[in-house]
Amino acid sequence: MASYCTQDARALELLEELKPQYRLGLITNVPSNLSRDFVLDILSKTGLMPFFGHILVSSEMEFNKPDPRIFEIMLQILKSKPEETIMVEYNCHRYLRGKSNRNEDSTTST
Repeated sequence: MASYCTQDARALELLEELKPQYRLGLITNVPSNLSRDFVLDILSKTGLMPFFGHILVSSEMEFNKPDPRIFEIMLQILKSKPEETIMVEYNCHRYLRGKSNRNEDSTTST
């Protein structure tokens, strides 16, 4: 496995539990010089690819996290409402700050 790929057994366990019950999407910020193929390669090498039905890659868009538009697009793709959605984020404080500035409710788990 490449040096940039690490596998976390806890993440795999969580995804295995969530996948049968929920629609899962992934939003990732990557530098503009990296492509969707780079992201898909990482997901494949770490065994995470099968869990996500939809993947948004910021380098393909005009904005990235924490811009609310990227989350709104994912909500539309997943046909979900904010109050029905859980965000799982490794850097939750950064994104919670953004949501609280917009006076929205947020549920986040790390």
